[in-house]
Amino acid sequence: MKEPGPSSPGTQAASDKLLRRLIELNPGFLWATDRDLRFLFVAGSGLLARGAESPDEFVGKTLHELLEPGDIALEMHARALAGESVVYMSPRGESTWRGHVEPLRGANGEIEGVVGIALEVSELVHAEEQLDASRAKLDLALAQLPAIFWATDDKLCLTSAAGRPIGDRAVETWLGKPLADLLGSPDHPAVLIHEDALRGTAGTYELVLDDRDYEVRVEPLRSHEREIVGTVGIAVDVTERIEHRRAMEELATLVMHSSDAITGIGRDGRVFCWNPAAERMYGWQAEEMIGETTDRIIPVEERHEWEELRNRVWAGETVEQLAATRLRKDGTPIRVWLIRTPILDEHGEVAGFSTIARDLSRREREDERRHTSQKLEAVSRLAGGIAQDFNNLLTAISGYADLAAKDVPAGPGREALESIQAATDRAVTLTQGLLAFGQRRLLHPTAVDLNQLLTDLQPLLERLVGRDVTIELV
Repeated sequence: MKEPGPSSPGTQAASDKLLRRLIELNPGFLWATDRDLRFLFVAGSGLLARGAESPDEFVGKTLHELLEPGDIALEMHARALAGESVVYMSPRGESTWRGHVEPLRGANGEIEGVVGIALEVSELVHAEEQLDASRAKLDLALAQLPAIFWATDDKLCLTSAAGRPIGDRAVETWLGKPLADLLGSPDHPAVLIHEDALRGTAGTYELVLDDRDYEVRVEPLRSHEREIVGTVGIAVDVTERIEHRRAMEELATLVMHSSDAITGIGRDGRVFCWNPAAERMYGWQAEEMIGETTDRIIPVEERHEWEELRNRVWAGETVEQLAATRLRKDGTPIRVWLIRTPILDEHGEVAGFSTIARDLSRREREDERRHTSQKLEAVSRLAGGIAQDFNNLLTAISGYADLAAKDVPAGPGREALESIQAATDRAVTLTQGLLAFGQRRLLHPTAVDLNQLLTDLQPLLERLVGRDVTIELV
């Protein structure tokens, strides 16, 4: 049987019926009006969803009868009558409709009315609002993060950017500009790394912008077909971290070069820091002490005191110990001054403590020498005072002996006086030596007979050194 041709009445009727059915099933609605905005045709299930019993009830009515004055749809239809094709959004109660109206032209091309279509887009609008809100939050987060994000095309021109401003300009203002302009030179290391990314090699580098330190990573930007179409990068502000690292390095330098022994004890009681001064002081190398306790350097007799002081430090107290005894690796004792300071974690809890130790041996030796010097000074002053008084007495004795010798004739008496005078002269010599000792200077130095001088000093030396020491002159 021969099928009817496209222009046959049966085919045309079937097509019109199908078209009508499709229009009726449209989730929105379609319409046409004359120049007075009177509905000539209305169809679509969207009208039924809005409460209409049938689309045909709108035919013959004008848009002005159905809408309030100032409604956006009236303005859009007026623009369509003026020849525009207009798309607009029209809120209707809790729903939002998207309308599209165009001029309805006759066979001669003149505008005879308006034709339009509307579709409810409430869910779509809601989704777009949520997407816009999410984008706004994302933009806010990116702006507050200590980082800069960007992408470039294969010519290294910025195609997208977000994050911190660069200089006094928002990163978005650099879109469309070459990366070399931003960095000031096509030979900038960052530009060269981006060029490597275009060749498929990811790279990292450090960059200083606005006196801030950034760690940067650049990756190739690939299409769905895995072709490289540009680059993508992120720069994270690490200024505080680098400053912290520098501070820690400086602190470590101070610890390593300190002349005092500095040790660190963890919560488990084991050593985690043992500086070179501690190695020199105690004789134990760092690798021998790290991970071990300090029991080996504490004498048994001081263990109880050490535990008491340690408990005070664990309670958060800084403890100073003016003098303590510690043991070197070879077992010899050493006197040290100690100060222990708690180390707090980020929660303010004591996580360990540091100990600074200073060798007191040299100081004690210096104190001993100073005390000995002070004693000698006191003795010399006493000796000088006694010698001065004794010298005065000897002067009187010598004078009276001289006077008596003039009146005594030769004989035993004269010899006795001469013996007194000789002894007085020797005593004067001794007192002069004591005066010189007391005043720490030599008085009238002269050549002497050393043998005779030692013989004359022997009785005085025997009294000074005591009876348990014998002096023999050879």
